[in-house]
Amino acid sequence: MNMQEKKKMSAVDVLQAQGAAQVKSEARESCNEKVEEKLEQLARLPELSEWRGPVLVRLETHTRLHRTQWRTDDGPEHNISYNEPSNENIIEFETKVFKGKAMLRFRGCPNEPTSYFEGRKRRQQWVVQGQFKHAISAAHQVVTGYEFKRKAVNLPTKYIIKPILTLIRTLAPTFRAEIFGGKPYFLNPFLQTVQNLDVSRPGSEPDITKEFEENNKLLGGVFANGEPVDRIKRKSYFASDENGQQHTFDPELMYTFDFYEDRFDPALFQLVLPFASIDITTYLDSQPLTLMGKICDPNHPYHGHYLFNFELFHESQHPENESKDVAAGAYSSWWSLGSSTESSENKGNGTDEGSWWPSALSYSNPVSNSQEAGESSNSSWW
Repeated sequence: MNMQEKKKMSAVDVLQAQGAAQVKSEARESCNEKVEEKLEQLARLPELSEWRGPVLVRLETHTRLHRTQWRTDDGPEHNISYNEPSNENIIEFETKVFKGKAMLRFRGCPNEPTSYFEGRKRRQQWVVQGQFKHAISAAHQVVTGYEFKRKAVNLPTKYIIKPILTLIRTLAPTFRAEIFGGKPYFLNPFLQTVQNLDVSRPGSEPDITKEFEENNKLLGGVFANGEPVDRIKRKSYFASDENGQQHTFDPELMYTFDFYEDRFDPALFQLVLPFASIDITTYLDSQPLTLMGKICDPNHPYHGHYLFNFELFHESQHPENESKDVAAGAYSSWWSLGSSTESSENKGNGTDEGSWWPSALSYSNPVSNSQEAGESSNSSWW
């Protein structure tokens, strides 16, 4: 083969390679378009007429798209039941790292479980029970809190927010937050945040539709020795990363996590503080709140994977309600003094029994005088 023929062959090879690359590129683009189309379809909210009340709960969109979270009970993933009847509205689910079930209760929503909320300031509860599929060697690397995919909007100036975050980080070293970035988050270790915890051998776990006492002996270490450790002391203990490193999540055990909240009103999507009530939809840019647990350990093969991840939307965020002026009154709502949204039947009823709002800002106060049914209060940074 002479030089001219070799040059012709080289040119043909180059053209074939370019053609193959173009085909692959077009295939990738087509695939990406299909993925985006599917994601958009999954992200679309149901018609308001299909909602079960002022809030909608669903499995997080990306976990549904990539099938890293799914229901195992054949129930709908885009519109999850809550409130009564509790035993019929249990959600059975599975992820790559956890398998379990959950139950949700919201005050001020249809079929409200009045017997649970009566005499209390609690506004919502979510209970998750299940087993880890893989051992987690450092318990403090499993976190809960809030994550967002877009920047928050209409926020007060950084000169107001940053000193608050600095104070929180000083008092709670385990707290992780980024509020001004492109993907804001507020995270805190699971075992420092959860209100009530039960760790049992499979078959001995509590009924998640009923209330249960703190049972943490199987965490080992200081929890296995001597007198039982109550939830307040447990939360204070896990406010230290060093302590969190001494405990594990064991796939042979069954964990029950009880989160409840008295600062966030789900029916109105408002953060209720002693001095103000804040409409949080003003800042979310139509994004949901997350009810989630996640592995945050770069050394773990399942770093970034979720134990569970549910999205919570309010009806005011639905496209049918786009006429709502999100920006109007943003700063006035942040500083709207004395505008508590407590209903007349709830004012002065019960005690301040704890908050995980934001979930990562929940902090233990062992010397609190506030009690309910002999149970010490868990105060909130807010």
